[in-house]
Amino acid sequence: MKFLLGVLVALTTTLLSCASSQADPAYYFAANGSDRKPCTQTLPCRTIAKAQSLSYLPGDSINFRGGDTFTGCLSITPTNVPSGGLPSNPITVQSYGTGSATLTNDCTGDRTGLVTIDGVSGVIVNNLKIAVSPSITLGAGVLVQNSFSLNPVSTVIVQNSEITGAHTTGALAPDPTSEVLILGWANHRKCGPLTNIQVLNNKLHGATPTSTDGNGITGTGCDSDTSHNISNTLYSGNEVYNVQNGIVISGVDGGAAQFNLVHDVGANNVNCGGPVGVWAWRSNNATIQFNEVHHLQPLPSYTTGCDWDAYDLDTGVTNSVVQYNYSHDNAGPCLLTYNAEVWGNNTFRYNICENDNTTLATGNGLIHLMAPTGTGGDGIARVYNNTIFNNVSSPTSSSPPACLDFGFGGTFPAGTLVANNICINSGTDQYGRTRFVDYGNGPDTTQVTLTHNLYFGPGTWNWGLTDYSVFADYQTASGKDAGSVVGDPNLAGIVPAGACTWTPSLADGPQPCPSGYELTAAPVLNAGANLQADPYNLDVGTRDYWGNAITTTPNIGADGGPH
Repeated sequence: MKFLLGVLVALTTTLLSCASSQADPAYYFAANGSDRKPCTQTLPCRTIAKAQSLSYLPGDSINFRGGDTFTGCLSITPTNVPSGGLPSNPITVQSYGTGSATLTNDCTGDRTGLVTIDGVSGVIVNNLKIAVSPSITLGAGVLVQNSFSLNPVSTVIVQNSEITGAHTTGALAPDPTSEVLILGWANHRKCGPLTNIQVLNNKLHGATPTSTDGNGITGTGCDSDTSHNISNTLYSGNEVYNVQNGIVISGVDGGAAQFNLVHDVGANNVNCGGPVGVWAWRSNNATIQFNEVHHLQPLPSYTTGCDWDAYDLDTGVTNSVVQYNYSHDNAGPCLLTYNAEVWGNNTFRYNICENDNTTLATGNGLIHLMAPTGTGGDGIARVYNNTIFNNVSSPTSSSPPACLDFGFGGTFPAGTLVANNICINSGTDQYGRTRFVDYGNGPDTTQVTLTHNLYFGPGTWNWGLTDYSVFADYQTASGKDAGSVVGDPNLAGIVPAGACTWTPSLADGPQPCPSGYELTAAPVLNAGANLQADPYNLDVGTRDYWGNAITTTPNIGADGGPH
Protein backbone atom coordinates (compact mmCIF):
# COMPACT_ATOMS: atom_id res chain seq x y z
CA MET A 1 0.00 0.00 0.00
CA LYS A 2 2.78 2.45 0.93
CA PHE A 3 4.49 1.54 -2.35
CA LEU A 4 1.35 2.23 -4.34
CA LEU A 5 0.75 5.49 -2.46
CA GLY A 6 4.31 6.58 -3.20
CA VAL A 7 3.82 5.78 -6.85
CA LEU A 8 0.58 7.77 -6.96
CA VAL A 9 2.18 10.75 -5.20
CA ALA A 10 5.10 10.69 -7.61
CA LEU A 11 2.78 10.32 -10.62
CA THR A 12 0.54 13.14 -9.39
CA THR A 13 3.56 15.41 -8.85
CA THR A 14 4.80 14.62 -12.37
CA LEU A 15 1.40 15.30 -13.94
CA LEU A 16 1.05 18.59 -12.05
CA SER A 17 4.52 19.59 -13.17
CA CYS A 18 3.69 18.75 -16.79
CA ALA A 19 0.34 20.55 -16.54
CA SER A 20 2.05 23.62 -15.13
CA SER A 21 4.61 23.58 -17.93
CA GLN A 22 1.96 23.17 -20.61
CA ALA A 23 -0.34 25.81 -19.12
CA ASP A 24 2.31 28.50 -18.82
CA PRO A 25 4.88 28.13 -21.61
CA ALA A 26 5.27 31.92 -21.91
CA TYR A 27 7.96 34.08 -20.33
CA TYR A 28 7.50 37.84 -20.06
CA PHE A 29 9.95 40.73 -19.76
CA ALA A 30 9.28 44.41 -19.08
CA ALA A 31 11.46 47.43 -18.33
CA ASN A 32 9.89 47.76 -14.88
CA GLY A 33 10.12 44.04 -14.12
CA SER A 34 12.55 42.21 -11.88
CA ASP A 35 14.68 39.17 -12.61
CA ARG A 36 13.70 37.83 -9.16
CA LYS A 37 10.12 37.49 -10.35
CA PRO A 38 8.66 34.38 -12.10
CA CYS A 39 8.59 35.96 -15.60
CA THR A 40 4.80 35.86 -15.92
CA GLN A 41 2.77 38.58 -17.60
CA THR A 42 1.66 39.97 -14.24
CA LEU A 43 5.10 39.49 -12.65
CA PRO A 44 7.55 39.98 -15.51
CA CYS A 45 11.30 39.68 -15.47
CA ARG A 46 13.48 42.52 -16.68
CA THR A 47 16.57 41.66 -18.72
CA ILE A 48 17.76 39.83 -21.80
CA ALA A 49 20.38 38.22 -19.56
CA LYS A 50 17.58 36.56 -17.60
CA ALA A 51 15.92 35.40 -20.81
CA GLN A 52 19.25 33.99 -21.88
CA SER A 53 19.60 32.00 -18.65
CA LEU A 54 16.27 30.15 -18.84
CA SER A 55 15.59 26.78 -20.46
CA TYR A 56 12.92 26.44 -23.11
CA LEU A 57 10.76 23.72 -24.60
CA PRO A 58 9.23 23.62 -28.07
CA GLY A 59 6.17 25.87 -28.15
CA ASP A 60 7.43 28.28 -25.48
CA SER A 61 7.41 32.01 -26.09
CA ILE A 62 9.78 34.77 -24.97
CA ASN A 63 7.82 38.02 -24.78
CA PHE A 64 9.20 41.55 -24.50
CA ARG A 65 6.79 44.37 -23.70
CA GLY A 66 6.04 46.67 -26.60
CA GLY A 67 7.45 50.19 -26.24
CA ASP A 68 10.20 49.08 -23.83
CA THR A 69 13.91 48.88 -24.61
CA PHE A 70 16.10 45.95 -23.55
CA THR A 71 19.89 45.89 -23.73
CA GLY A 72 21.76 42.63 -24.23
CA CYS A 73 22.34 39.88 -26.77
CA LEU A 74 20.03 36.88 -26.91
CA SER A 75 21.18 33.46 -28.13
CA ILE A 76 18.85 30.53 -28.71
CA THR A 77 21.12 27.46 -28.67
CA PRO A 78 21.07 23.88 -27.36
CA THR A 79 22.37 25.32 -24.09
CA ASN A 80 18.98 26.87 -23.32
CA VAL A 81 16.95 24.62 -25.64
CA PRO A 82 18.33 21.17 -24.68
CA SER A 83 15.87 19.39 -26.98
CA GLY A 84 17.26 21.18 -30.03
CA GLY A 85 13.79 22.48 -30.87
CA LEU A 86 10.95 21.16 -32.98
CA PRO A 87 10.08 22.61 -36.41
CA SER A 88 6.40 21.82 -36.01
CA ASN A 89 6.13 23.55 -32.62
CA PRO A 90 8.38 26.61 -32.72
CA ILE A 91 9.68 28.76 -29.92
CA THR A 92 8.62 32.38 -30.50
CA VAL A 93 10.59 35.50 -29.57
CA GLN A 94 8.22 38.45 -29.86
CA SER A 95 6.69 41.65 -28.52
CA TYR A 96 3.52 41.75 -26.44
CA GLY A 97 1.15 44.54 -25.56
CA THR A 98 1.16 47.67 -27.70
CA GLY A 99 3.81 48.27 -30.38
CA SER A 100 7.20 46.66 -30.72
CA ALA A 101 9.84 46.11 -28.09
CA THR A 102 13.34 47.34 -28.93
CA LEU A 103 16.38 45.12 -28.40
CA THR A 104 19.80 46.73 -28.54
CA ASN A 105 23.21 45.20 -27.99
CA ASP A 106 25.93 45.19 -25.37
CA CYS A 107 27.96 42.51 -27.21
CA THR A 108 30.37 42.98 -30.09
CA GLY A 109 31.94 40.95 -32.90
CA ASP A 110 31.94 40.71 -36.68
CA ARG A 111 30.29 37.26 -36.55
CA THR A 112 27.97 37.93 -33.62
CA GLY A 113 24.25 38.62 -33.69
CA LEU A 114 22.11 40.74 -31.43
CA VAL A 115 19.72 37.80 -31.69
CA THR A 116 21.39 34.50 -32.57
CA ILE A 117 19.67 31.23 -33.44
CA ASP A 118 22.33 28.53 -33.51
CA GLY A 119 21.69 24.81 -33.69
CA VAL A 120 17.99 25.01 -32.77
CA SER A 121 15.09 24.15 -35.08
CA GLY A 122 11.70 25.79 -34.87
CA VAL A 123 12.30 29.42 -33.88
CA ILE A 124 10.22 32.46 -34.88
CA VAL A 125 11.40 36.04 -34.33
CA ASN A 126 8.35 38.29 -34.66
CA ASN A 127 7.40 41.96 -34.27
CA LEU A 128 10.59 43.28 -32.70
CA LYS A 129 12.81 46.29 -33.32
CA ILE A 130 16.34 44.92 -33.35
CA ALA A 131 18.58 47.97 -33.32
CA VAL A 132 22.36 47.56 -33.22
CA SER A 133 24.02 50.33 -31.23
CA PRO A 134 25.93 52.72 -33.50
CA SER A 135 28.78 52.81 -30.96
CA ILE A 136 29.29 49.04 -30.71
CA THR A 137 30.48 46.99 -33.73
CA LEU A 138 28.22 44.02 -34.39
CA GLY A 139 28.03 41.87 -37.51
CA ALA A 140 24.34 40.96 -37.52
CA GLY A 141 20.99 42.02 -36.22
CA VAL A 142 19.76 38.42 -36.46
CA LEU A 143 22.25 35.60 -37.03
CA VAL A 144 21.09 32.12 -38.06
CA GLN A 145 23.63 29.30 -38.10
CA ASN A 146 24.30 25.73 -37.01
CA SER A 147 27.59 25.24 -35.22
CA PHE A 148 26.34 22.31 -33.15
CA SER A 149 25.37 19.56 -35.58
CA LEU A 150 25.83 18.06 -39.03
CA ASN A 151 22.07 17.46 -39.06
CA PRO A 152 20.06 20.30 -40.60
CA VAL A 153 18.56 23.00 -38.45
CA SER A 154 15.04 23.48 -39.83
CA THR A 155 12.39 26.21 -39.77
CA VAL A 156 13.75 29.51 -38.55
CA ILE A 157 11.53 32.48 -39.41
CA VAL A 158 12.31 36.18 -38.98
CA GLN A 159 9.21 38.26 -39.65
CA ASN A 160 7.34 41.53 -39.17
CA SER A 161 10.35 43.21 -37.56
CA GLU A 162 12.53 46.27 -38.03
CA ILE A 163 16.22 45.38 -38.04
CA THR A 164 18.83 48.08 -38.33
CA GLY A 165 22.41 49.11 -37.63
CA ALA A 166 24.52 45.97 -38.22
CA HIS A 167 28.03 47.19 -39.04
CA THR A 168 31.72 46.49 -38.69
CA THR A 169 34.74 48.73 -38.98
CA GLY A 170 35.37 47.64 -42.60
CA ALA A 171 33.01 48.05 -45.54
CA LEU A 172 31.78 44.68 -46.85
CA ALA A 173 34.09 42.68 -44.58
CA PRO A 174 34.97 39.01 -45.43
CA ASP A 175 31.82 37.84 -43.66
CA PRO A 176 29.64 40.73 -44.76
CA THR A 177 27.67 42.38 -42.03
CA SER A 178 23.95 42.06 -42.43
CA GLU A 179 20.70 42.94 -40.75
CA VAL A 180 19.89 39.23 -41.22
CA LEU A 181 22.92 36.95 -41.64
CA ILE A 182 22.46 33.28 -42.57
CA LEU A 183 25.62 31.21 -42.27
CA GLY A 184 25.96 27.66 -43.55
CA TRP A 185 29.62 27.94 -42.62
CA ALA A 186 29.08 28.71 -38.96
CA ASN A 187 31.65 31.20 -37.72
CA HIS A 188 34.12 29.94 -40.33
CA ARG A 189 34.64 26.68 -38.52
CA LYS A 190 31.74 24.28 -39.10
CA CYS A 191 29.60 23.41 -42.11
CA GLY A 192 26.28 23.12 -40.32
CA PRO A 193 23.33 22.71 -42.73
CA LEU A 194 20.19 24.83 -42.58
CA THR A 195 16.80 24.36 -44.23
CA ASN A 196 13.49 26.26 -44.42
CA ILE A 197 14.91 29.63 -43.43
CA GLN A 198 12.41 32.44 -44.00
CA VAL A 199 12.86 36.21 -43.78
CA LEU A 200 9.41 37.77 -44.22
CA ASN A 201 7.88 41.24 -44.18
CA ASN A 202 10.67 43.10 -42.39
CA LYS A 203 12.16 46.58 -42.71
CA LEU A 204 15.93 46.14 -43.01
CA HIS A 205 17.88 49.38 -43.12
CA GLY A 206 20.64 51.69 -42.00
CA ALA A 207 20.07 55.04 -40.34
CA THR A 208 21.07 57.19 -43.34
CA PRO A 209 22.01 56.63 -47.00
CA THR A 210 25.71 56.70 -46.03
CA SER A 211 25.42 54.16 -43.21
CA THR A 212 28.02 51.40 -43.18
CA ASP A 213 25.42 48.66 -42.66
CA GLY A 214 26.57 45.90 -44.98
CA ASN A 215 23.51 44.07 -46.29
CA GLY A 216 19.81 43.60 -45.84
CA ILE A 217 20.02 39.79 -46.09
CA THR A 218 23.06 37.71 -46.92
CA GLY A 219 25.16 34.77 -45.75
CA THR A 220 27.52 32.05 -46.83
CA GLY A 221 27.26 28.39 -47.58
CA CYS A 222 29.92 25.87 -46.68
CA ASP A 223 33.39 26.84 -47.86
CA SER A 224 32.98 25.56 -51.42
CA ASP A 225 31.47 26.95 -54.59
CA THR A 226 29.45 23.77 -55.15
CA SER A 227 28.46 22.94 -51.55
CA HIS A 228 25.10 24.60 -51.03
CA ASN A 229 24.27 23.52 -47.49
CA ILE A 230 21.44 26.03 -47.02
CA SER A 231 18.20 24.90 -48.65
CA ASN A 232 14.58 25.93 -49.11
CA THR A 233 14.94 29.61 -48.25
CA LEU A 234 12.34 32.33 -48.74
CA TYR A 235 13.09 36.06 -48.52
CA SER A 236 9.77 37.78 -49.18
CA GLY A 237 7.96 41.05 -48.52
CA ASN A 238 10.96 42.94 -47.13
CA GLU A 239 11.85 46.60 -47.63
CA VAL A 240 15.60 47.21 -47.72
CA TYR A 241 17.27 50.63 -47.80
CA ASN A 242 20.26 52.65 -46.57
CA VAL A 243 22.62 49.67 -46.65
CA GLN A 244 25.55 48.78 -48.90
CA ASN A 245 23.94 45.69 -50.47
CA GLY A 246 20.36 44.55 -50.78
CA ILE A 247 19.40 40.86 -50.66
CA VAL A 248 21.79 38.02 -51.49
CA ILE A 249 20.72 34.41 -52.00
CA SER A 250 24.06 32.89 -50.99
CA GLY A 251 25.11 29.29 -50.49
CA VAL A 252 21.56 28.13 -51.19
CA ASP A 253 20.10 25.17 -53.04
CA GLY A 254 16.46 26.06 -53.71
CA GLY A 255 15.65 29.60 -52.64
CA ALA A 256 13.45 32.52 -53.62
CA ALA A 257 13.61 36.29 -53.17
CA GLN A 258 10.25 37.79 -54.06
CA PHE A 259 8.00 40.81 -53.45
CA ASN A 260 10.89 42.78 -51.95
CA LEU A 261 11.39 46.54 -52.35
CA VAL A 262 15.06 47.56 -52.41
CA HIS A 263 15.95 51.23 -52.80
CA ASP A 264 18.58 53.84 -51.94
CA VAL A 265 21.31 51.24 -51.52
CA GLY A 266 25.05 51.41 -52.16
CA ALA A 267 25.73 55.09 -51.48
CA ASN A 268 28.81 54.47 -49.35
CA ASN A 269 30.17 51.39 -51.09
CA VAL A 270 33.82 51.53 -52.20
CA ASN A 271 34.42 47.89 -53.17
CA CYS A 272 33.66 45.68 -56.13
CA GLY A 273 31.54 42.59 -55.64
CA GLY A 274 28.39 44.63 -55.23
CA PRO A 275 26.39 46.54 -54.41
CA VAL A 276 23.41 44.85 -56.03
CA GLY A 277 19.70 45.09 -55.28
CA VAL A 278 18.71 41.40 -55.34
CA TRP A 279 21.17 38.72 -56.44
CA ALA A 280 22.32 35.14 -56.16
CA TRP A 281 25.88 34.02 -55.43
CA ARG A 282 27.21 30.44 -55.28
CA SER A 283 23.68 29.07 -55.33
CA ASN A 284 21.58 26.60 -57.30
CA ASN A 285 17.92 26.75 -58.27
CA ALA A 286 17.37 30.34 -57.11
CA THR A 287 14.31 32.36 -58.14
CA ILE A 288 14.26 36.17 -58.05
CA GLN A 289 10.80 37.50 -58.90
CA PHE A 290 8.22 40.26 -58.33
CA ASN A 291 10.76 42.68 -56.84
CA GLU A 292 11.31 46.40 -57.41
CA VAL A 293 14.82 47.86 -57.19
CA HIS A 294 15.58 51.55 -57.63
CA HIS A 295 18.16 54.23 -56.85
CA LEU A 296 21.20 52.07 -56.20
CA GLN A 297 23.86 54.71 -56.57
CA PRO A 298 27.17 55.81 -55.07
CA LEU A 299 27.97 59.05 -53.36
CA PRO A 300 28.69 61.80 -55.90
CA SER A 301 32.30 61.85 -54.70
CA TYR A 302 33.01 58.11 -55.06
CA THR A 303 36.31 57.12 -56.68
CA THR A 304 36.24 53.31 -56.51
CA GLY A 305 33.66 50.55 -56.58
CA CYS A 306 31.51 48.90 -59.21
CA ASP A 307 28.16 47.30 -60.02
CA TRP A 308 25.19 49.15 -58.45
CA ASP A 309 23.03 46.85 -60.57
CA ALA A 310 19.50 45.77 -59.79
CA TYR A 311 19.49 42.00 -60.40
CA ASP A 312 22.49 39.69 -60.76
CA LEU A 313 23.16 35.99 -61.23
CA ASP A 314 26.76 36.03 -60.07
CA THR A 315 29.66 33.70 -59.35
CA GLY A 316 28.76 30.03 -59.00
CA VAL A 317 25.05 30.31 -59.86
CA THR A 318 23.26 27.52 -61.74
CA ASN A 319 19.71 26.65 -62.84
CA SER A 320 18.29 29.99 -61.69
CA VAL A 321 15.77 32.50 -63.00
CA VAL A 322 15.16 36.26 -62.70
CA GLN A 323 11.59 37.11 -63.74
CA TYR A 324 8.70 39.60 -63.32
CA ASN A 325 10.93 42.28 -61.74
CA TYR A 326 10.97 46.05 -62.18
CA SER A 327 14.15 48.10 -62.11
CA HIS A 328 14.70 51.83 -62.54
CA ASP A 329 17.06 54.71 -61.84
CA ASN A 330 20.06 52.64 -60.80
CA ALA A 331 23.69 53.61 -61.38
CA GLY A 332 24.51 50.18 -62.81
CA PRO A 333 22.79 47.68 -65.11
CA CYS A 334 19.31 46.29 -64.70
CA LEU A 335 20.39 42.68 -65.35
CA LEU A 336 23.93 41.35 -64.92
CA THR A 337 25.72 38.04 -65.27
CA TYR A 338 29.09 37.38 -63.71
CA ASN A 339 29.84 34.03 -65.28
CA ALA A 340 32.54 32.54 -63.03
CA GLU A 341 33.17 29.22 -61.25
CA VAL A 342 30.41 26.65 -61.87
CA TRP A 343 27.80 28.73 -63.71
CA GLY A 344 25.04 28.15 -66.23
CA ASN A 345 21.52 27.32 -67.33
CA ASN A 346 20.35 30.70 -66.06
CA THR A 347 17.45 32.80 -67.35
CA PHE A 348 16.30 36.44 -67.31
CA ARG A 349 12.73 36.91 -68.59
CA TYR A 350 9.66 39.19 -68.37
CA ASN A 351 11.52 41.99 -66.56
CA ILE A 352 11.14 45.75 -67.08
CA CYS A 353 14.33 47.84 -67.05
CA GLU A 354 13.94 51.61 -67.01
CA ASN A 355 16.67 54.27 -67.01
CA ASP A 356 19.36 52.13 -65.42
CA ASN A 357 23.16 52.20 -65.75
CA THR A 358 23.13 55.96 -65.32
CA THR A 359 26.88 56.02 -64.52
CA LEU A 360 27.82 53.18 -66.90
CA ALA A 361 29.43 51.59 -63.84
CA THR A 362 29.63 48.10 -65.33
CA GLY A 363 30.03 48.26 -69.08
CA ASN A 364 27.58 50.17 -71.22
CA GLY A 365 24.49 48.00 -71.11
CA LEU A 366 21.29 48.08 -69.17
CA ILE A 367 21.69 44.34 -69.66
CA HIS A 368 25.31 43.24 -69.22
CA LEU A 369 26.30 39.70 -70.16
CA MET A 370 29.73 38.28 -69.42
CA ALA A 371 31.28 35.30 -71.19
CA PRO A 372 32.35 32.38 -68.95
CA THR A 373 35.57 32.63 -66.98
CA GLY A 374 35.02 29.50 -64.89
CA THR A 375 35.51 25.83 -65.72
CA GLY A 376 32.19 24.32 -64.66
CA GLY A 377 28.57 24.49 -65.77
CA ASP A 378 27.37 25.08 -69.30
CA GLY A 379 27.86 28.86 -69.10
CA ILE A 380 24.52 29.49 -70.81
CA ALA A 381 22.46 32.61 -70.20
CA ARG A 382 19.04 33.06 -71.78
CA VAL A 383 17.61 36.58 -71.96
CA TYR A 384 14.13 36.81 -73.44
CA ASN A 385 10.92 38.84 -73.34
CA ASN A 386 12.33 41.77 -71.37
CA THR A 387 11.45 45.42 -71.98
CA ILE A 388 14.33 47.90 -71.79
CA PHE A 389 13.77 51.66 -71.80
CA ASN A 390 16.37 54.41 -71.52
CA ASN A 391 16.22 58.15 -72.13
CA VAL A 392 18.97 59.18 -69.70
CA SER A 393 22.10 60.72 -71.18
CA SER A 394 25.55 60.57 -69.61
CA PRO A 395 27.22 63.90 -70.40
CA THR A 396 30.61 62.86 -68.98
CA SER A 397 30.74 59.37 -70.46
CA SER A 398 32.83 58.49 -73.51
CA SER A 399 30.85 55.28 -74.09
CA PRO A 400 27.31 55.27 -75.50
CA PRO A 401 24.67 53.68 -73.27
CA ALA A 402 23.29 50.47 -74.79
CA CYS A 403 20.40 48.15 -74.12
CA LEU A 404 22.66 45.09 -74.40
CA ASP A 405 26.40 44.83 -73.70
CA PHE A 406 28.36 41.62 -74.29
CA GLY A 407 31.13 42.42 -71.86
CA PHE A 408 34.87 42.53 -72.04
CA GLY A 409 36.08 39.34 -73.71
CA GLY A 410 35.92 35.55 -73.60
CA THR A 411 33.78 33.10 -75.54
CA PHE A 412 30.04 32.74 -75.21
CA PRO A 413 28.86 29.11 -75.40
CA ALA A 414 26.30 27.64 -77.76
CA GLY A 415 22.83 28.05 -76.34
CA THR A 416 23.33 31.68 -75.27
CA LEU A 417 20.08 33.34 -76.29
CA VAL A 418 18.85 36.94 -76.56
CA ALA A 419 15.32 36.90 -77.98
CA ASN A 420 11.97 38.70 -77.99
CA ASN A 421 13.28 41.77 -76.13
CA ILE A 422 12.18 45.38 -76.65
CA CYS A 423 14.97 47.97 -76.65
CA ILE A 424 13.89 51.63 -76.54
CA ASN A 425 16.92 53.86 -76.25
CA SER A 426 17.49 57.57 -76.74
CA GLY A 427 20.14 58.11 -74.05
CA THR A 428 23.49 59.47 -75.24
CA ASP A 429 27.10 59.84 -74.15
CA GLN A 430 28.98 63.15 -74.25
CA TYR A 431 29.34 62.84 -78.03
CA GLY A 432 25.62 62.34 -78.59
CA ARG A 433 25.94 58.64 -79.42
CA THR A 434 23.34 55.98 -78.64
CA ARG A 435 23.63 52.20 -79.06
CA PHE A 436 21.21 49.33 -79.06
CA VAL A 437 23.74 46.48 -78.96
CA ASP A 438 27.38 46.79 -77.90
CA TYR A 439 29.74 44.04 -78.95
CA GLY A 440 32.06 45.09 -76.14
CA ASN A 441 35.82 44.68 -76.33
CA GLY A 442 35.96 41.69 -78.62
CA PRO A 443 34.25 38.67 -77.02
CA ASP A 444 33.58 35.68 -79.23
CA THR A 445 29.84 35.80 -79.87
CA THR A 446 29.82 33.32 -82.75
CA GLN A 447 27.46 30.93 -80.96
CA VAL A 448 25.16 33.57 -79.48
CA THR A 449 21.62 33.62 -80.90
CA LEU A 450 19.98 37.03 -81.21
CA THR A 451 16.51 36.86 -82.72
CA HIS A 452 13.12 38.56 -82.86
CA ASN A 453 14.09 41.65 -80.86
CA LEU A 454 12.66 45.13 -81.46
CA TYR A 455 14.74 48.33 -81.49
CA PHE A 456 13.38 51.85 -81.33
CA GLY A 457 15.25 55.15 -81.14
CA PRO A 458 18.20 56.93 -82.75
CA GLY A 459 20.83 54.31 -81.89
CA THR A 460 23.41 52.20 -83.68
CA TRP A 461 24.54 48.59 -83.41
CA ASN A 462 28.19 48.04 -82.54
CA TRP A 463 29.58 44.77 -83.84
CA GLY A 464 33.20 43.85 -84.41
CA LEU A 465 34.10 47.28 -83.01
CA THR A 466 32.21 48.90 -85.91
CA ASP A 467 29.08 51.02 -85.49
CA TYR A 468 26.24 50.35 -87.93
CA SER A 469 23.51 52.94 -88.27
CA VAL A 470 21.54 50.83 -90.77
CA PHE A 471 19.95 47.76 -89.22
CA ALA A 472 20.31 45.60 -92.33
CA ASP A 473 24.04 46.38 -92.49
CA TYR A 474 24.43 45.23 -88.89
CA GLN A 475 22.48 42.05 -89.59
CA THR A 476 24.74 41.26 -92.53
CA ALA A 477 27.96 41.99 -90.66
CA SER A 478 27.01 40.09 -87.51
CA GLY A 479 24.86 37.32 -88.92
CA LYS A 480 22.56 38.02 -85.97
CA ASP A 481 19.06 39.26 -85.19
CA ALA A 482 17.07 37.35 -87.78
CA GLY A 483 13.39 38.10 -87.33
CA SER A 484 14.14 41.31 -85.41
CA VAL A 485 12.62 44.65 -86.37
CA VAL A 486 13.11 48.38 -85.98
CA GLY A 487 10.00 50.36 -85.15
CA ASP A 488 7.70 51.96 -82.61
CA PRO A 489 6.54 49.30 -80.09
CA ASN A 490 3.27 51.19 -79.51
CA LEU A 491 3.29 51.16 -75.73
CA ALA A 492 0.04 51.61 -73.85
CA GLY A 493 0.94 54.57 -71.66
CA ILE A 494 3.39 57.25 -70.63
CA VAL A 495 6.92 56.14 -69.74
CA PRO A 496 9.19 56.33 -67.80
CA ALA A 497 7.00 55.33 -64.90
CA GLY A 498 9.25 55.82 -61.86
CA ALA A 499 8.47 54.27 -58.48
CA CYS A 500 5.41 52.09 -58.03
CA THR A 501 3.09 52.24 -55.04
CA TRP A 502 2.67 48.88 -53.37
CA THR A 503 3.09 47.13 -50.03
CA PRO A 504 5.77 44.41 -50.01
CA SER A 505 4.26 42.54 -47.05
CA LEU A 506 0.99 42.14 -48.97
CA ALA A 507 2.80 40.54 -51.93
CA ASP A 508 0.80 42.82 -54.20
CA GLY A 509 3.37 44.26 -56.53
CA PRO A 510 5.03 45.87 -58.22
CA GLN A 511 2.59 44.56 -60.84
CA PRO A 512 0.41 45.91 -62.40
CA CYS A 513 2.68 48.97 -62.24
CA PRO A 514 4.15 50.15 -64.55
CA SER A 515 1.24 49.65 -66.90
CA GLY A 516 2.65 52.01 -69.53
CA TYR A 517 4.85 49.25 -70.95
CA GLU A 518 1.92 47.08 -72.00
CA LEU A 519 1.48 46.72 -75.75
CA THR A 520 -1.33 47.85 -78.03
CA ALA A 521 -0.50 47.13 -81.67
CA ALA A 522 1.94 45.82 -84.26
CA PRO A 523 4.83 45.33 -84.82
CA VAL A 524 5.31 43.54 -81.49
CA LEU A 525 2.05 41.61 -81.06
CA ASN A 526 2.34 37.92 -81.91
CA ALA A 527 5.73 38.70 -83.45
CA GLY A 528 8.08 36.92 -81.06
CA ALA A 529 9.95 33.69 -81.63
CA ASN A 530 8.15 30.62 -80.26
CA LEU A 531 10.80 29.54 -77.75
CA GLN A 532 8.75 26.51 -76.74
CA ALA A 533 9.36 24.93 -80.17
CA ASP A 534 12.46 23.67 -81.98
CA PRO A 535 15.28 24.55 -81.89
CA TYR A 536 14.84 26.09 -78.43
CA ASN A 537 12.40 23.79 -76.62
CA LEU A 538 12.33 25.99 -73.53
CA ASP A 539 9.99 26.06 -70.58
CA VAL A 540 9.10 29.75 -70.83
CA GLY A 541 6.80 29.87 -67.82
CA THR A 542 3.05 30.31 -67.78
CA ARG A 543 2.63 34.11 -67.50
CA ASP A 544 4.14 37.42 -68.55
CA TYR A 545 4.95 40.42 -66.33
CA TRP A 546 1.29 41.41 -65.94
CA GLY A 547 -0.03 37.88 -65.48
CA ASN A 548 -1.26 37.22 -69.01
CA ALA A 549 -1.00 33.62 -70.18
CA ILE A 550 1.88 32.80 -72.53
CA THR A 551 0.90 31.41 -75.93
CA THR A 552 2.82 29.76 -78.74
CA THR A 553 2.59 33.05 -80.68
CA PRO A 554 4.22 35.32 -78.09
CA ASN A 555 4.67 39.05 -78.25
CA ILE A 556 7.99 40.82 -78.14
CA GLY A 557 8.79 42.32 -74.71
CA ALA A 558 7.67 41.69 -71.13
CA ASP A 559 4.03 41.82 -72.24
CA GLY A 560 4.00 38.35 -73.73
CA GLY A 561 0.32 37.50 -73.46
CA PRO A 562 -2.53 37.57 -75.97
CA HIS A 563 -4.23 40.82 -77.07
